[in-house]
Amino acid sequence: MSLQNRRSLAVEAIYRQLSQIVNRASYSKEIIILTSRGRPKAVLIGMDTFQEIFGEQQAPALSLTPINDFRRQFLQALTESGYDSKEKIINMIREVKREVYENAKNRHHEDHSCAT
Repeated sequence: MSLQNRRSLAVEAIYRQLSQIVNRASYSKEIIILTSRGRPKAVLIGMDTFQEIFGEQQAPALSLTPINDFRRQFLQALTESGYDSKEKIINMIREVKREVYENAKNRHHEDHSCAT
């Protein structure tokens, strides 16, 4: 597999041309490096290229844990981590939501400050 057939694209440019870009990666075996703020962030390749690189025809099937077993294991993990009451779990969820909100707000602010 040659890496010579590659191209870099800014993430912002992808929105308008996503279908065309996916088709290029798929049909021309082009390796497309996705960049953000000039830095490489991800790679888009077609399935044929993926299969050449990784030698896989399909993603492996996942085995799912029965819901009652999952629930029991999840509650046990919470308890072992110190979240042994409803109030502690609710407080943890609030903290996580607050952190997600702050991260999103900061990213939004960074995106808009870089655009100006």
